[in-house]
Amino acid sequence: MISEAEAWALMLASVSLPRTVSNPGKTAVAVFTGQNANYLIEEAGVLCKAIGCDQIYIANTRGEDEEIYSYPRIRVLLKTNKIAGLFLQSHTPNTKTQAQWVLELAEIQGLESIQIVALDYHMARVILTAIALMHDRKKYIVICPAFVPNPIAVSELGFFQENMEKIRAYQAKGDVASRVELLRYVEWLNLEYR
Repeated sequence: MISEAEAWALMLASVSLPRTVSNPGKTAVAVFTGQNANYLIEEAGVLCKAIGCDQIYIANTRGEDEEIYSYPRIRVLLKTNKIAGLFLQSHTPNTKTQAQWVLELAEIQGLESIQIVALDYHMARVILTAIALMHDRKKYIVICPAFVPNPIAVSELGFFQENMEKIRAYQAKGDVASRVELLRYVEWLNLEYR
């Protein structure tokens, strides 16, 4: 298992990825729900308007509040009717299955980039999970962290600590990117979009 220092370094490096690239091609916004799902979905609508995107993927790990995951409810949260493609994932147990679903949809739709919407403390694990999956597939697309203001102001440090521990455990299983996998992704990104 990697050390705490290595896990923190991976977290910081992953959230330091560019928030956009020049000529990102066909793109979608992917929402990785969890806590504050309504808020994240609202922010995805704002982001779509800002970048001129009409595709939203909502990856779902929470099943207790099914109402928010209905198409009509999400359309209300998005505050726009200009979303041509709205894709909802049914309940899934974890971030890895969320990322698999998002990457499979992206491949089917021929996307070149994805804007990731997640809460601050979860963002690094989402990115590292997606990079590990892309590394395994040997096919990359651009993933950009789309940071949204956290409605809790600053997350409790305990959430960051918990995610760092999950990154340590999941990296040992190969479910999140290693330092080498992250560096390979960054090298590809620099070659393709410099």
